[in-house]
Amino acid sequence: MDWNNADHYKVTSSSVQSAWQSPLVGPPPATTPESVAARMYQARVTLFETSRATELCMNKRTAVFKGLLGKYKKLAASHEALKPKITPKWRSYCSVSPKCKADAHKTEVNQLTSALFSQANEKICLEDEVKKGKALAAELETRATAAELEDAEKAGLLKVLGREIIKIDNMLTKFFPLSVEHAQATMAKLRKKRDLAVAAGVSYEWDFEDYLVSIASRVKPLKSFGVDMLDASFRTFKALWLGEEVPEEIPALARRLHEGPSRLNEWRESAARVGADEALSFVLSWYDGGIKLDVLQNMRAGSPHLSDPDLVAKRKERAYSFIQFADVHKFVEGPISDAEAEMSDGEEEVEDEEVAVVSASTVPSSGNNDPPVSS
Repeated sequence: MDWNNADHYKVTSSSVQSAWQSPLVGPPPATTPESVAARMYQARVTLFETSRATELCMNKRTAVFKGLLGKYKKLAASHEALKPKITPKWRSYCSVSPKCKADAHKTEVNQLTSALFSQANEKICLEDEVKKGKALAAELETRATAAELEDAEKAGLLKVLGREIIKIDNMLTKFFPLSVEHAQATMAKLRKKRDLAVAAGVSYEWDFEDYLVSIASRVKPLKSFGVDMLDASFRTFKALWLGEEVPEEIPALARRLHEGPSRLNEWRESAARVGADEALSFVLSWYDGGIKLDVLQNMRAGSPHLSDPDLVAKRKERAYSFIQFADVHKFVEGPISDAEAEMSDGEEEVEDEEVAVVSASTVPSSGNNDPPVSS
């Protein structure tokens, strides 16, 4: 209960009933309120309430005082208990003037404000670091994903490469069966050097390196064979087609070499022409005008040089002796008949017309009648 509210007293029905029981007031009269007795009764009730209110107010003040006194004693006891705990700094602070205290408070406030600003800046820096960390984590995650994709792609490429390597080894085995034994021996030797278990006799399966060693052991001799075959092809071409340029591309050279049997037959015919001409030249040199060349188109039957073995042997010996005088290394074209000459002239005219058409189509225009060119 507050000390300031102790002067107030609220009249209730219980106070009126207590007034009825008082001998000073007594029960209310039965007359109407306008009567004098009723007014007197009302005055007595009011007087009773006033006297009772004074008593009650005093009781309230006494109770409030006792409560405040108890609180004061408690505070005093607490104060006495706190005295030993008061530090010299606090005593000096209490002895300082209010202005100094205000300055000290202001300085402390400034220090606290600076500390708050520092904490705010530190918080901003920490937030920036957190953002950088998140960005770095996202970048690392992206890199990890890209690395995983790259590893998966590499794994796929390795599988494809492995299949292709096996195919190449199988093709070499199929087309070059003689190289299988050498390739297997080379591979087994190198496998034992890099795998001690295999050297101890443990069975194994071929890996990529084994296939590569097998292929390399075959490709190296094939390379030498290819170089030798190419050199032989060049020599063969130059021997069959004297004075002609060797094709620079291998497919073109291969196509020309496929014509080698026909060209060899042509060389045989050329050598036969040279030998026959040389033999006939020897004969005619001894019989100037005595032998008609038209007669030599037919062979006389019954000649002893065709039936007598001794004469046949002497004939062949003498004929073979003409070889040293015949230039068989020079290619000699055979005589061309009239029909073949006409056919050859017709083919040359057709080729000349085709060349002329191609040249006309490629001649640049003068520019006067050129169509417009869009950019």
